[in-house]
Amino acid sequence: MSQIFGKIKSLTIFIYTIGILSVSAQKQITYYISPTGNDTNPGTIELPFETIEKAKNTIAKHNGKNAKNITVFLRGGLYPVKETIVFNNENSGNKNTTITYSAYKNENPILSGGIVLNKWKNTKDGLWQMHIPNINFRQLYVNGKRAVRARTPNIGSYHTNLLWDVKAQEILIDSRLIKPWNNFKNVEMVINMNWAEAFMRLDSYTESNDEAYTWHTPTHARVKVQNPERNLVFKRFYPPKKNELAWYFENAYEFIDEPGEWYYDQATEMLYYHPLANEKIENAKAVIPRLETLILIKGNANVPITNLHFEGITFKHSTWLKPSKSGALNMQACNYSIEPTLGNVQFVERIPAAVKLEYAQFCSFENNIFSQLGASAIDLFDGTKNCLLNYNVFNDISANAIQLARFSDPKTEIHIPYNPKDISAVTEHHMISNNKISDIGKDYTGAVGIACGYGRNITIDHNEIFDLPYSGISVGWGWTSEKNIMENNRITGNLIYNVCQTMSDGGAIYTLSAQPGTIIKNNYIHDVKHADWAGKSHNTGIYLDEGSKGILIENNVIENVADGVPFILKGESVFKNNQGIPNTQVKQEAGILK
Repeated sequence: MSQIFGKIKSLTIFIYTIGILSVSAQKQITYYISPTGNDTNPGTIELPFETIEKAKNTIAKHNGKNAKNITVFLRGGLYPVKETIVFNNENSGNKNTTITYSAYKNENPILSGGIVLNKWKNTKDGLWQMHIPNINFRQLYVNGKRAVRARTPNIGSYHTNLLWDVKAQEILIDSRLIKPWNNFKNVEMVINMNWAEAFMRLDSYTESNDEAYTWHTPTHARVKVQNPERNLVFKRFYPPKKNELAWYFENAYEFIDEPGEWYYDQATEMLYYHPLANEKIENAKAVIPRLETLILIKGNANVPITNLHFEGITFKHSTWLKPSKSGALNMQACNYSIEPTLGNVQFVERIPAAVKLEYAQFCSFENNIFSQLGASAIDLFDGTKNCLLNYNVFNDISANAIQLARFSDPKTEIHIPYNPKDISAVTEHHMISNNKISDIGKDYTGAVGIACGYGRNITIDHNEIFDLPYSGISVGWGWTSEKNIMENNRITGNLIYNVCQTMSDGGAIYTLSAQPGTIIKNNYIHDVKHADWAGKSHNTGIYLDEGSKGILIENNVIENVADGVPFILKGESVFKNNQGIPNTQVKQEAGILK
């Protein structure tokens, strides 16, 4: 990666030193946990605990009574997480004490929110099946690989013959593409709406040949989706309901037609899987997720969590079940619509994450792996300050890899600037550095590698981000040039490539709204894609969207943008000394280019 960064002239490496609270040198207290341990043990290396819960509760008994640093070593192996592990103020470090949960030496501890399956049976048609009672799930991993929830057309392909009848609240498609499938109302219609996807459960359909639409197909079906999805999608203006968007059906037994696909019949509680050619039933290991959040670190405005650190741990197997229960309409960056308000007035909620921090300061995650997760990976939410995400690996993630800062409160309309009176709630002074992010947005294709809302003094530095369906880094929210809490963010020295592979109207780096003092500098961007069926909006290298102003864009290199438009600016910002393309190749939309 250093050779690639060398293409940037006069690259300046921005060195960030996180201000861990002053901790005096003390003899360290050490505990050990192991999958083969026992919570009645004393927690020594010879007699380790079995669970993190036992370790953190043991620490809580004497925490604050002395000023010694504490390390909990996790031995290698699988740690099933049956309930969210909650760290509160009793489990926090303080100005005199750090608490670290770390992998032991070169071992690989795995925190899994999943259930292991191993009781497959063969069916007469070559599928494997298994009875799984009292659980629903949206992901299946077989022999360490994500399987495909059965869909038509198959993964990598889409239909595009689609029309919207807004007045009737119906979607028109070719009648040959829909049938009265078993468990019809569990089937989902998934539409890629330029920069965001909509998961909508089917309700009914009727065949029709009314003259208004016969130009499109000889006979068509009028499809109704269930509520609340129907009211949401037809009443909101954005993302726009353009005709001929890419779409597919998902979640029916009848869709299983190639190896690697699966379907779970909720009525019979039976899982079906089409094995790959080299898979044998006697040694197939499968996992389904059962938890939305594995780790919750939650302080409060008066007493935030402090000096809590995680190193060398693998986080796996989270989920998100809302799409199965009430649909999910992504509005942008995995913030989904929650109220059917007519027009461009919208209210949203954020997708959950496997690890969430709220009112936490001087905490860190270093050298961890986040993989096979069914929503977002990690969320630095309200009241998080001075935290470090460094040298982590993110891959095989259903939604965003990293999300941080508030976007919109569920009770606040998305265009209203965020200017909280209580500054303790602001997300600020985080360092997101040296992380490797790839293969995210596996289910929710409007996902972003690093999605930052109303944050200030956030540094996103020297990350490698690649193979994404939509944008690489997105900073900002609100679509407004009005004053808000954002300022002095830095997007520097990142390597971003092979992005925007599925969606449109995105960029390797994307911003929204006024954020004075923000710098986009020394980034190398190449191979920004535009799929044939992704919509007609531009994908670009650096995209300063609505309200973006007060930003310096300097010394970036952008190469091989599919649309031939390396920059889009919609606001007042400063642009200078960018390389790889002439400065005149900038699409200026209602902005001032200096």
